[in-house]
Amino acid sequence: MLYDRLASRFGVMFFADPPAAFRRLRDWLAPGGRCAFAVWGSPADNAWAATVREVVASVADLPPPVPDAPGPFRYAHIQRFVDLLRQVGFAGVEATPWHGALPIGAETGAAEAAHFALSAFSTFGETLAAAGPRAQAEAHRALTSRFEANVGPDGFVRLDASVHLVVGAQRRFE
Repeated sequence: MLYDRLASRFGVMFFADPPAAFRRLRDWLAPGGRCAFAVWGSPADNAWAATVREVVASVADLPPPVPDAPGPFRYAHIQRFVDLLRQVGFAGVEATPWHGALPIGAETGAAEAAHFALSAFSTFGETLAAAGPRAQAEAHRALTSRFEANVGPDGFVRLDASVHLVVGAQRRFE
């Protein structure tokens, strides 16, 4: 079965073998079919992630991120991703940046947003679980404090985010 459209919101950064995975996705598209992928921009431009990482690193040992390993910021340098898609045969590949304030958790305040952030990002949650209850409590307290300054009138904690929206297509048969 071929598809007219494929989309991924923050999932394609985790493929173990990106060239093979993207070739397969390309092959799933019908001639002229389109794809759209959302990938995170630079960690420095994503305060939501940088803030959580800083807090967790202040109470537990975090390994340094490996730039090309599977993970949320694998395609932060967007040209590498665009080049990869072109190399595996996607046509018309274009990337458009988006910057804005990202809501963290639900409309519940800083403490709940901190709980969400510490548990939603598996690497941080696993690191804190291994570090023990004291580290977990300290991280929650510190992150709640950092988030309190970012609660808007709508009740959401919002932090800066940077996303690349990348589109491409399967070539049409000639």
